Formats: sequence, structure tokens, C-alpha cells
Amino acid sequence: MSTAKIILIVVFGISLCHGVPDTPDIQRLIQVLEDSAANTPPDPRVLISLRLAKPFITHVEKNLLRLLKAEAFKNGASFSSGMASLYVLAMTSCCVEPARVPVNGIDPPADLISLLRMKLEEEMTSIRSHHGRPVTSYYQVSLSMLGLCESEQPISQTYVNILIEAVKKNEFWFDTTAVTALALRCLELRSYKPIQPIKDTLTRLTADLYSARDEWGDSENIYSAGLAMQALIANDNHSWDSEGLRRNISAAIGNGKFNIPIAAAQMLPALLDKPYLDVMYVDCPVASGQQEAVVSELDTIHVVYEVVQPEICHRIELTVEVGATILDVMELAQTNNTQYFKFEKIHTVWGWMITAIGGTEAKSAQHSYWEFLVGNKPITVGVSSFHVQDGDDITARLAPY
Repeated sequence: MSTAKIILIVVFGISLCHGVPDTPDIQRLIQVLEDSAANTPPDPRVLISLRLAKPFITHVEKNLLRLLKAEAFKNGASFSSGMASLYVLAMTSCCVEPARVPVNGIDPPADLISLLRMKLEEEMTSIRSHHGRPVTSYYQVSLSMLGLCESEQPISQTYVNILIEAVKKNEFWFDTTAVTALALRCLELRSYKPIQPIKDTLTRLTADLYSARDEWGDSENIYSAGLAMQALIANDNHSWDSEGLRRNISAAIGNGKFNIPIAAAQMLPALLDKPYLDVMYVDCPVASGQQEAVVSELDTIHVVYEVVQPEICHRIELTVEVGATILDVMELAQTNNTQYFKFEKIHTVWGWMITAIGGTEAKSAQHSYWEFLVGNKPITVGVSSFHVQDGDDITARLAPY
């Protein structure tokens, strides 16, 4: 057997066993995203990319999914149109129905599809009444259409025509061109009618991206390369690929430019040859030897949470999902009773720091802080890292230092 054949079999075997090409650049990007999922505020782009990278969901992804569901329930109304779409895509990538996102048994579940429709309508209203200017940007308008399309939701022909006209009248930056090409390609694959204007616009967009490959592929614009590559891959255009571009990308990854989670989340799908468009093709497989689906509703546990202040104590019993953190418990308690359990937090290099609960602030001038105990033992990690167990008694108390 020749050396070439041996190498081919080994590489093919890796792909079958792990589902992810075993290259240093890809593994480094995955590590960046997994570190981000564990240590920074939840971002749907991180989950989308990790789901495209792996054949079945991991513990890190399950935890990130839980955080995103809670964030959608709590702050969804404040999302921009593009962020609402990213949440829809993240849920879809995990086989969670975006129109019914369950959050710790709270009823009714979050409806991200209705939210996205409302946000897109606001964008279109602004475009029609403000001389073509959306509320946010055409990047987010296109991203909104991509989310609805991949969720198999109908999109108004008027909206599609508005986007096509915007392409004709505006000179989009690389990122906007790429996302628009992804959205229209999705509509083309869904056999949206009339199809010819979509095909014509896609021809223009992909030609623009291809002709500008030396610009978005150089070191100064390398952050745009991920989306540009995704758009061309989705439109079956691989002629952009070159050793020079791959070398630039590899050097940028090696130099730490893609240690930024958002940048890594856009580049990883391109290197995997799986653009965001592939979210609609994600299966819900069963891991080898398991009988449950990739993403099923997790079992629940019961905990008690109490807030202790001088001369007052408020206590609540809660049911949360297995794997929930103290921060998850606090957010659920806040949802149940804002007066007693509303809290404020800031993000630090060590994670989330709780600065106030029930209107009472921890003040450095008074040398006080919010201490958390499980049972009678202070926790030794942050509230977003401590996973509670069934029957835990969690106490937050204002303590001196």
C-alpha cells in the first residue's frame, strides 16, 4: 500500500470517529470557543459554531444552551434583530424549537420566532419611512431573514424585494455582503418564488466577494474572512481558496487574532466547510450507546435559596434543571419575586460578581460583600461556576471583610 493511501485512510478515520478534522487551527478555535462558553457571558454565535463542529452535544454546549435559554427569557425583548436571529439559530442547532424555548419550567416558554418577526418588522418599517435606513443595519436585516429562513418560516416577498433593492443601491462592507448572500442562498434552496431576482442578486454578491478576496483575506481585514468564506462555500464557490489565504488565516490564528470568541465563531464554520447555512441540516443524532436524543429536557432538582440581610431573611424553594448554577437559581428566584430577589451583577476577569440583592448593595466603603454558602460552607468558585445539587440550601448573605 502506498504512503498516500495510508494517509488518506488515517485522515478519513479521524473524520468518522470525531466528526472534526484534526488540524491545529481548528482545534485551537474550538478551544477558544469552549473556554468562552465556560468563562464569559453566553453568546449564541459560540454555540452555533460548536454545534456545527461536533456530531453530538457536549456538557459545555449543554450548559451554554441553558444559559442562552435563560438569557432569552429574561432579556429577549431588548435584543436587536440580528441578536434575536442568532438566538433562533442557536436553538435550532440544538434541536430546540425556537418558537417554544423552555426555561426552568416557566410558562409560557419563550417565543423567539415571534420576537424575531417583530424585530424584522421594525427594521422594515424604518427602511420604508426613513429613506432606506433600517433601525440597526442591513447586516442585521439579512441576518434576521437568515434566521427565519433556516427555521422554515415564511418571509414576506415585500421584505425580500426591499433587501434586493438595498443591494442594488448600496455598497455593502464584506460582512454585510456575506450575510446577505447567506440569507438569499437559503431562500434559493427553499425554492422561494420569484426565484430569478434572488439568483441574479446572489450572482452579484458572490462576484463582489470573490473579486475582493485579496482585501478580506489580508491581515488587516482578516476578521471578515470567516463570513466571506462561509458565503462563498454556501454558494458552491470554492475558487477563492488558495495557499496564500490559508497561510494568512493560519498565521492569524497562531498569533492570537482569533482568540476573540466572535471572530473564532465566524472562522471555525468556514474552516470546517460548514457555513451557518448548515444549521438547517443539523441532525439530532443519538450518541453511540445512548438511548436519549442529543438535546432533551434535562431532569430537574429541588433547591432552597435564601437571602439574609441584617434583621431580615427571604427564602424560596425552586425547581431547576440538573446542572444549574447558583446564578441560574438566582435568576429564577428573581423571576418569581422581583422585590426580594432582584439582583445586580458586574462581569470581572474572575467571572460574575454580585453587587446587590433585594435593593441592598455591597459597599467597599463599608467593607461588605455578598457571600454565598451551600449548606454552611462558603463556595470557593463564582456563582456562575458552582453547579447545585438536589436538596442544596443556598444562602446569600451580606458579610463583612
